[in-house]
Amino acid sequence: MAYDANQPRDDHGRWTANTWTHPSTGQQRLYLNHPSLGQSKVWLEEQPKDSFGDTWVIRSRNIMKNRSELRNLENEVEAAITKMAGRRLKTWQEVKELFK
Repeated sequence: MAYDANQPRDDHGRWTANTWTHPSTGQQRLYLNHPSLGQSKVWLEEQPKDSFGDTWVIRSRNIMKNRSELRNLENEVEAAITKMAGRRLKTWQEVKELFK
């Protein structure tokens, strides 16, 4: 199913995130939960500031999808996060605050 930002299924109330910290590296991740994700695992993690000034990135995994399908899913998640926040988020702190 194609993503439609006007669909009520993507309201903030249905998106949830669980925090997980890697035991050996201390890296913190936010694992996202939403019915539209199906069996895909999608998480957000902090990264060094890139050329656009972003300090967070979306990662995903699903053995039944190819890399192109996963990238499309990541784009849909980014669009949903932007819609929830009302603007494009640039920093890891902003993303963590959105899912508090």
